[in-house]
Amino acid sequence: MVNYIENVDVPQFFPADVVRAVQSVSPSFSSITLKNWQDPDRSKDKRPVVPMTKHDRAAAGHGRPALSTFRRIQHIAITAALTEMDIPAARASMLAMGFTDIGNGPGGWVGSGEELKIERLPGELFPGSGVATLLVAYPGEETSSIVKVTAKTTLFSLARSSKFFGATFLMINQVDQKVRTALGLSLDWAKQR
Repeated sequence: MVNYIENVDVPQFFPADVVRAVQSVSPSFSSITLKNWQDPDRSKDKRPVVPMTKHDRAAAGHGRPALSTFRRIQHIAITAALTEMDIPAARASMLAMGFTDIGNGPGGWVGSGEELKIERLPGELFPGSGVATLLVAYPGEETSSIVKVTAKTTLFSLARSSKFFGATFLMINQVDQKVRTALGLSLDWAKQR
C-alpha cells in the first residue's frame, strides 16, 4: 500500500490510479476517456473537459507521467457520475467544480470584524453525523448547488423555484467513499476539519 501525503492538492496519483478510482463510480470510464477529457486538442472548443490546475502535474515527455491531485480525481469522478445521468461532459465538469473547487459559506472582508462561519471547504463533505452532501443540478444552469441534507430535508425544499420542473441529484458522500476506497485511503484521509 502506498503512503500518500495527506493533502488533497499534492500531485501524487498516476493516471492508472485516476482510472481505477473513477471506475469505482463509473465502470465504463477508461484511460482513453481520461486523455480525451484532459487534452484540449481533443475537444471541439479547444478546452479540456477537466482542466488540470496549478496543483496537478502534466506529463513531460517520456518517463515523467502526469500526476493528479485527490481534488482533481474527485472532480473527474463526479463528472463521470453525472455523464452516466446523460449530462454532457463539459457541463458535468462545471457542475462538479461546484463541489471540488467552491466551498459553502459567506464571503466577507478581512478585518470586517464579522466572524465568518464556513460550512464546507472546497472538496469537503458537510461535517456532522447524520448529514449528507448532495449535488443538485438544475436544468439550464452551468453551476450546481451543493446542499447539506439531513433527515429533515424535503424534496420540496430542494425545488427552490417554480421555473424548474426537476433536477439531477448526486449523493457526493457515496462518490467520495468509493473513490477513497478504490485508492486504498481511509475515509478520514486528508480531511481538513
